[in-house]
Formats: sequence, structure tokens, C-alpha cells
Amino acid sequence: LDSADDLWLECSGTPLKWHYPVGVLYDLRRPDETDDALPWHVTDFPENEILHFSTKEAIEAYFFQTVKEADQLKHRGEIISKMQKMEQKSMWNALLNDKFEQFWASNSRLMENSSINPIKYLPIRVYNKDQTFIQRLISTNNENGQMNTVLDMLRSFFPNRADASVDVLRVFCQSVHIPHCTPLLWLYVNMSYPDNFLHLCISEQ
Repeated sequence: LDSADDLWLECSGTPLKWHYPVGVLYDLRRPDETDDALPWHVTDFPENEILHFSTKEAIEAYFFQTVKEADQLKHRGEIISKMQKMEQKSMWNALLNDKFEQFWASNSRLMENSSINPIKYLPIRVYNKDQTFIQRLISTNNENGQMNTVLDMLRSFFPNRADASVDVLRVFCQSVHIPHCTPLLWLYVNMSYPDNFLHLCISEQ
């Protein structure tokens, strides 16, 4: 192994994207527990399929790039822009060292949904089996003031599919099967990832 960026992982023959949350990769691949093939590789890097691992600093930069994108959708970037570099560093170190309370002290500000800082759009990515994701603007409520649900989101994200074909899609988050009637805001507040995105995986029933 010449360097860490030569290392890559696969599951059942599919290279895994290291910059995706582990929960997303699990929900997408659902590995066969009887498969005893080793998941790591140090040669023949699949250049056209996944990114190189690079450095810890690059991973940190990618994480905060995603956090900033999420806050841009929620609060037009107003909250993350006011966080000092030291606070962001503390947030990152807390994530690395499993210190939830320290992480939440900063992250709770980014999750604010008040009359002063309401959430405008929900940061949501919906993943297909091929590890690609769809991202569209969707607000907490519809034009009638009713809370958008998972089903509303599916119909918005897949406008070219008939309602009947959308209705049979199964949605998973952190390996939990999510009912279509679930309010999106509730799901976001309770099941979003540390990068402030709600990552959902879909499969056909």
C-alpha cells in the first residue's frame, strides 16, 4: 500500500463511495451476511466509479461543505456563516470522538426552526440502488399550509412516474422502513445525519 488513497472498499462486487454515510451504504447494498469475501482492496482502484480517499483534512472539508449546503437550503446560510472557525473545529472533533453533547451544542443552532429562523427548504437526498441520488427543493409545508409527507416528497422527486408506481416505493432511513404518511419535518428533525442532510434510500416493493 503506497498511500491511504489507494485503499477502497466494495460490497458484493460494487465499489463503495467513502463520502456517503455508512447508513446509506448499508441501506443501498444490504450485504449478504454469508458472503465471506474481504471488502477492502489496495490495488486496481476504480478511478471512474469512486473518489480517492485523500486526507483527513479533505474529509473534514467535504463534511463542512455539505453542512454549509444544508444551511443554505434551510436558513440561506445565515447560521453557518456566523459560526466561528473554532466552533466548527469543536463540532468536528466532537463528531470524531463520539461526544454527542459537544456536537449538539453547535449543531442545534443549525437545526433551528423558529419564527426568527424558520426552515425554508429541507435538505434531503434520495438514493437509488445505483448509488446516485436526487436532490430537489422541498419545503416543510405545501401551498395549502399542510405539512409535506414522505409521499409528497416522492411525488415531487419523481414527477415523471405515475402516482401508482410512486406509491409502491419503499423508503428507508438508517435501516428503518419509513411510512409514506410520515411528516417530512418530523423525519428531518429526528433522523437527519450529522452533515445536516436527511439521507433516504428507496427500493421497489
